[in-house]
Amino acid sequence: SSKLKAQSSELARRQSGGVGPARNALACEAGGGQGSEGRGAFSFELSAYFALSIICGMLAFLSKQSTASLPIAIILVEYLFIDRTWQGWKKKIVWFTPAFIVFAIFVLYVCGFFSGGHEGRGLLEDVSDLMQETDTVGRWSYLCTQFNVLVIYIRLLFLPIGQNLDYLYPFKTGFFDGYTSLAFLFLAGLVGLAIWNRNRRPIITFGIFWFFITLSVESSIFPIRDALFEHRLYLPMFGFALVASWVVFHVFSKQWFWVISIAVCMVLVFGTATYLRNRVWQDTLCIWSDIVSKAPHNYRGHSNLAGVLAHNGRLDEAIEHCLVSLRMKPDSVRAHYNLGYALAGQGKWTEAAEHFSTTLRLNPKYSKAHTNLGVILARKGNLEKAIRHFHQALKIDPQSAKVHFNLGVAYSRQGDLKRARNEFLATLRIQPNHAGARRSLSIVSRGFQKERMDPRY
Repeated sequence: SSKLKAQSSELARRQSGGVGPARNALACEAGGGQGSEGRGAFSFELSAYFALSIICGMLAFLSKQSTASLPIAIILVEYLFIDRTWQGWKKKIVWFTPAFIVFAIFVLYVCGFFSGGHEGRGLLEDVSDLMQETDTVGRWSYLCTQFNVLVIYIRLLFLPIGQNLDYLYPFKTGFFDGYTSLAFLFLAGLVGLAIWNRNRRPIITFGIFWFFITLSVESSIFPIRDALFEHRLYLPMFGFALVASWVVFHVFSKQWFWVISIAVCMVLVFGTATYLRNRVWQDTLCIWSDIVSKAPHNYRGHSNLAGVLAHNGRLDEAIEHCLVSLRMKPDSVRAHYNLGYALAGQGKWTEAAEHFSTTLRLNPKYSKAHTNLGVILARKGNLEKAIRHFHQALKIDPQSAKVHFNLGVAYSRQGDLKRARNEFLATLRIQPNHAGARRSLSIVSRGFQKERMDPRY
């Protein structure tokens, strides 16, 4: 009797697509086509579900563009856990094809593909242009870099130590640059492991492919300015967590003591790690100090730390970090701006103005640089040039209360009390509690010009 039952189970397993108990535990009995034979191919219920899924996919893409890989993830789930038979897939294709076409058109629309401006260029070239965030890195270089980055992501999943908000990871030049070839072989081995387990342990297959699919937008051939960011692991981490929990329950399926013990240990370990990591995030000074300590070559880390130090009044330290940043990247816009801000705080107006001017030469749309250069010019008495810079700042950021206030001060010093009054009113419309604007408005409303007003950084 037991032998006959075993043969019957084996026959049923082969007829259902060759997947074992692990798949059946997650399979949906109503999926695959067999469970829906009593309904019409285009029933209202199925149409409503598919329409809702498309809408949810669109909303997901508007929230996070990496969800452009959602259709591939859906196919993966359908194939591994629902149905692998050709008969079932013939029915699914009728629904999947139009749904995925609609989703693809929506993605291209959001990316600006239909907004025009592609004069005389081919379709593939247009798509290529839309899918490249930066021109400084080629597709092949970016792909080779991502082989290394994916291995770092996997290391972080298993051993989340040495985390860094801003790695400023260097781009690779080719396949044999550094450990790129070894990283590729490791990733290829993971793909092979996923394919090998697709029948007996589809959970492992799903977890591995989920990791690659959800990173396919940011870690493939579409260059992005920053090669590595830890927050890109949020969605891919689901596949790892699913596999990790499955392994624990599978290995200790009949030993609940060990299952509970391992779960408690994981919660304690990762909870403690989260608490310690959150201490770094208590303020911006801690964050950027942590970044610089872990990546001293990070010019962006030094310049941003300098900005925080300058705002905290630690001007000498700020200047030091700005100089370090400029030695690594002489055309760093943020470093020049923060150096100018720190020098202005020390009363070194001429040197500060030079660095603000350099900032604007590198980035003419840097509103704060226009504002602060205008403040220095106003303090030196060059009101005409100061006003021009304030107007430039307002073109970039019309809702800046600080710029409106400084423009009002400049007008009042010129004796143009009407314009000064309008600027102070504009300041109060944006920031009703602006004490300086209230006081200055009172002064110019009474027609006084003798009382001194100073522009502000």
